Amino acid sequence: MIESHDRVFRSCRKSFTLIELLVVIAIIAILAAMLLPALSSARASAKMASCQSNIRQVALSALTYAGDCGYFPPQYFVDESGNRLKGITFMGTKYGSTNYEPSWADILMQMGYLPENCGVKVSTRKIACGGILQCPESESEKQGKTFPSDKPDTLASYAAVYPGYVYNACSNLQAKSNELYWGPGHGHNSGMNADKLGDPSSTMLFADGCYVSITYASAVEMGMRIAKRHTNRINVVHCDGSVGTYNTVIGSPKLLYNGKK
Repeated sequence: MIESHDRVFRSCRKSFTLIELLVVIAIIAILAAMLLPALSSARASAKMASCQSNIRQVALSALTYAGDCGYFPPQYFVDESGNRLKGITFMGTKYGSTNYEPSWADILMQMGYLPENCGVKVSTRKIACGGILQCPESESEKQGKTFPSDKPDTLASYAAVYPGYVYNACSNLQAKSNELYWGPGHGHNSGMNADKLGDPSSTMLFADGCYVSITYASAVEMGMRIAKRHTNRINVVHCDGSVGTYNTVIGSPKLLYNGKK
């Protein structure tokens, strides 16, 4: 009796044919193709939101410094002739021979305006280039991924020892000849007076990019330090702490400097 039932069961059981299996695989592939772009878009949106949170926190640290000191932080320290100082000791830390240390980020971290986890051990010192000082997309830059810059047909510069946000600051020599290069970080061992900016809500404080500051020999070359990390757009935090997203920074002169009061 049991054997008879087994024969009936086997005769009624139907296996998938090769064609049916291929149809199922094709349907799964179509569904995956439909879902992957949505997942990728959601991931990019999440990274953009995280970047905006980071850059806002960095701006708040600089704004708190400006509120306490009356001026924005300098991009780095210089001597009386405007030459960058090398190998100096600041707040108990002996910096290396590079002429970009300590940067504005190191100054803010050493003075307690940025959290200590922004420091990354480099040789015998900690450089402020980690934590909230990095855009989430900077992690992929460490692995070799590149992004377009704000200079046409050019990739953005990147180095792991610099913050992932570029400061709107410039050298005195450039600022004397062209106000386009002025920004909150302009000054001699200090930034601009905090209450002298003409329109803080439309003046850039930091932007997606990589270097100490936006300073360069020309506005076009400055664009190499701006990174379009978010679907070809740039996160920018203004001098009032508000965050915006732009197609270009260099193509928006008033974003770099909008006059003094």
